[in-house]
Amino acid sequence: MNGLPRKIILVTLGSIALALLLWADVPVEETVAASGCCKQKVGNNWHRINETFENCKSLNEADGDNVFEPTGNYWWDVSC
Repeated sequence: MNGLPRKIILVTLGSIALALLLWADVPVEETVAASGCCKQKVGNNWHRINETFENCKSLNEADGDNVFEPTGNYWWDVSC
């Protein structure tokens, strides 16, 4: 019974350390964009173009908006 509080503290600290390691290692934006396609606005219509997520994100930076929303001239459609 004497070692029980020490074990609880060690398990708690270990769990927190593991959670921090897992949280810090996951690139959220790349995970979300793992699938999908880049679209370019031509007139009033969106056309799928053959670009990687990183290239699409770079094209979208000129728009100054969210790459995951269909605004501006380029966006990443996760439904493709």
